[in-house]
Amino acid sequence: CMTTEEIAAYREEVVARLAKPEADGVAGPIPIFAFSESAKEAAGVRHAVPPFAVVASNTTDPAVGPYWPVRRYNWGTCEAFRSRDSDFTCLKQLVLELSYWDIRDSTEKRYKAYRRQRREAEAVRGQSCRDEAGSSAVGAVVRGWAHKARAALATAFSEGAAITTQEGGGDGGSPSSAPSLSLLLLPLIATVAALLSMLLASAVGPSPSSPDDTLHLLADLREREHYIAQLQGEASFLLDALTGDSGGALPAGCAEVVSSDVQPAAKKFRSTINQFVYGDVCYDEEYNAGVPWAVQLLISGCVVFAVWSASRHSALDALPQPGARLAARASLYGVGLLCLYHLQRAFSRAL
Repeated sequence: CMTTEEIAAYREEVVARLAKPEADGVAGPIPIFAFSESAKEAAGVRHAVPPFAVVASNTTDPAVGPYWPVRRYNWGTCEAFRSRDSDFTCLKQLVLELSYWDIRDSTEKRYKAYRRQRREAEAVRGQSCRDEAGSSAVGAVVRGWAHKARAALATAFSEGAAITTQEGGGDGGSPSSAPSLSLLLLPLIATVAALLSMLLASAVGPSPSSPDDTLHLLADLREREHYIAQLQGEASFLLDALTGDSGGALPAGCAEVVSSDVQPAAKKFRSTINQFVYGDVCYDEEYNAGVPWAVQLLISGCVVFAVWSASRHSALDALPQPGARLAARASLYGVGLLCLYHLQRAFSRAL
């Protein structure tokens, strides 16, 4: 510990080092927070500027009480809570009671100034650096997310096909089972709607313009990816319960419409739809002939309507280049034409 004279000399030395720091990467004096004169006077601070000298000890003075820390030396005793030996009490009052909000505002202003300077410096580095750091990372996440979205949509479509087959009375079903089957159909509709809206918001959204925006977009995509996994799990549970893959239980009222004859057809239809969505189109004429044309009409019609709605979505107008907007709409129209082809096949089979 220091004597009163040594503390005063050390304060002056620290202030001099702050005014002229000799450290790499530090240009100019290091700023320190300036307490107001009224706050220092109210707290009983005797010196004009920081630093503060604080005494700490695990030894207490039994004559005073168990909460009175002291430090004993050959030349005397320093008491942590006595103002002549330590600045602890006045510093506590100054920071926690008198100047807390001033310190908070000052810290926030310094951070905002630092962030503004950092962004300006990064902007000077050029757009190419941002594209290299941002687009590749975001693109990887979007590609991984889109892969999971396709898998979830495949599960949802296959679930819908099996449900609609039963609802129409095919393969041993009965029209009276429609109310109970709606318990499975509602999660399907919610899943498809959520996936389409998230696809527009993520894959067609504007590109990040700064590293901070990239981090925010990555965090948002991670949250969306987690939500996609939840939706996929819900749809998979319903389909597994329907096909008997995992022994899952159907919602109340649906067990009576699931028979052993339906399960093989549902499994085969799920496999076919998965191959189609992943890009490996395997058309089985014998099997497709067994799927009611109303089912194909319903699914293809819903997808065509969704593609048409997506092509008119305002998110496409947010793309910066006209060519990008044209390419996005062309891709959507291509999907729509493919679904129209399936509509034509369904109509021809019906006729």
